[in-house]
Parts: sequence; C-alpha cells; structure tokens
Amino acid sequence: MKFLENKLAEFNKTLPQIPDNGKSVIANILWILIIISIVFNIIGIITLLGVGSFGVSVLAGFGLGFHSMTIWGTIIFGVIGMAIVVVLEIIAIKPLKDKAYLGWRLAFYVIWIQLIFSVLNDIFLGTVSGLIGVIIGTIIALFILMQVRDYFIPDQKSADPESPDPENS
Repeated sequence: MKFLENKLAEFNKTLPQIPDNGKSVIANILWILIIISIVFNIIGIITLLGVGSFGVSVLAGFGLGFHSMTIWGTIIFGVIGMAIVVVLEIIAIKPLKDKAYLGWRLAFYVIWIQLIFSVLNDIFLGTVSGLIGVIIGTIIALFILMQVRDYFIPDQKSADPESPDPENS
C-alpha cells in the first residue's frame, strides 16, 4: 500500500491543487466527516438487514428460494464490507482529530476497502451498473485525501516507518 500511496502522491502533484486554506479546513474536519460516514454506514447496515430480510421473506413466500439465497449472499457480503469500514473509521477518529498519520492511513485504507467490496458486490450480482459511480467516487475521495496528506504528521512516539517523509512530500 505504501508504494500505491507514494505513486498517488506523485500523481497528485501534477493535478490542480485545492487552495491551502481549503486543505486546512478539510484536514481539520476530516474526523467529523468520518463520524458522519459511520452514522450513514450503520444506517445502511440496519437497512440492508431489515429490507433484505423482508425481500427474502417475500421471495421465499412466492417459492423463489434460490433467488432469496442469492439476495442473502449479497446482503451478508454488503454488511461485512460496511462493518469492516465502520470499525476502521471508528479507529481512525482519534488519530484524525490529532492529525496523526495513522488516521490518514486508515482513511486511505477505507477508500480502497469500499472500492474492493463494491466491485466484488457488482461481480457477485452479475452487474456493472454501479461500477462507474463507484470509480468516480473513489477518484474524488482519493483526490481529496491525497490533497490533505501533508497535514497529517507522523506520531513521534512510535516513529511510524509508514508515515510520509516531510522532505519528500
């Protein structure tokens, strides 16, 4: 992941830059945006389980048991992906608030995990209709996250070897 991060950081330097005051604002509120994301993801998990259970019951009632099992696979897969994201986001709140590099790195991982689970879910469903939106969302999220990368400092106590080198950033 460090290689990918460094390549994206190099590429990001060639892109138009968000003004410094905008970057600062984003870096300062990133932890709040993560909390909002956690709330929406938890609502999504509850909705998937509730609506999914109802849909499966209806399909099973009409004798479409095979289709209901396919839906359960998608529901479980979605819930697992969202749960992993929620856990990582919860862990990232404090480091993001403290502007520690660990928080930024966890947010970076969350973006990739969401992309992977979304693509796999589309493959599992046999559709690519949501793929364009997922790719565009991932590009926007990575652009914004890479823009504020320099605002997140390595933890001096742990001397994190994964943290960005301030002289090369």
